Amino acid sequence: MEWDEKTDTVAPQEPSSASFSFINMIVKIWMRFVNISVRFGTWWLPILGIERN
Repeated sequence: MEWDEKTDTVAPQEPSSASFSFINMIVKIWMRFVNISVRFGTWWLPILGIERN
């Protein structure tokens, strides 16, 4: 967060590193996989080569 003197408000600061955006993308992809497994169960995991314990 950073102070914006023009509008006298606090504004979110944009991430400046490329690694942050890459990590953010990986987290979003992982969360989509979690969301799919919660909605549809885990029957589709062996298609991707992921075996249940």
